[in-house]
Amino acid sequence: IQSRLQEKITSAIPDSSAAAILSALLLGETSLLSKDITADYSVAGVVHILAVSGMHVALIYELILFILKLAFRKKRKWLTFFLAMSLLWGYGAITGFSASVVRACCMFSFFVLSDCFLLSRNTGNTIAGSTLIILYFQPFLIFNLGFLLSLSAVLGIVVIHPLIMRVCYTENKISHYLISSTSITLSATLTTLPITLYIFHSFPSYFIIANLILVPWSTLIMYLGIAFMFLSEIPILGNCIIFLLNTTTTSM
Repeated sequence: IQSRLQEKITSAIPDSSAAAILSALLLGETSLLSKDITADYSVAGVVHILAVSGMHVALIYELILFILKLAFRKKRKWLTFFLAMSLLWGYGAITGFSASVVRACCMFSFFVLSDCFLLSRNTGNTIAGSTLIILYFQPFLIFNLGFLLSLSAVLGIVVIHPLIMRVCYTENKISHYLISSTSITLSATLTTLPITLYIFHSFPSYFIIANLILVPWSTLIMYLGIAFMFLSEIPILGNCIIFLLNTTTTSM
């Protein structure tokens, strides 16, 4: 499935660099990325966009819940549970089950359980539980860079982000969005900083600005990419989606 979707992307997107970025963003296929592209994104502090990770799984999870709420006005917990879990882990399978994706899928599986069966949710326990389950089956992932970065980033967001938001609270929606986005980026960067300094020996000096621009932009591309996967064969509509996808990916 991944190979077929990748062929579909490369045939629809004429710019090879844009097609490579889209394949990495949607499918976790990074073999087409040039060293220059990876270096540029790394210097900007947004290389996480090019690797399917918790952010991408979170977007898929929100989309699944939105579609299921539209489809089933009356809450059917078992049907919602099985569909959400199937789609969530199905996406993980298509992207190749990288360590960060497995961690995110496992974590969001707990969220599906709590949402469907109205169970209380504790994010700290969810992170700990998903980590222990994964390491029980794959103990050597504790040495996997993607797993460590993914885990430390989400810990930073859960622990540091709420503290910053309490201090910098505002009722203005635009200010709140900018502060929240900056806080999430800063929180994740602070907790992953020891690992990135040790492994990469560099620090992205303008990561906050780059993330403020590129994270929402990559979210738009992600949703356009999902629409492209399912609707690209429809006349006129498919051409419009391909045009928008090509424009947004190339400009990014």
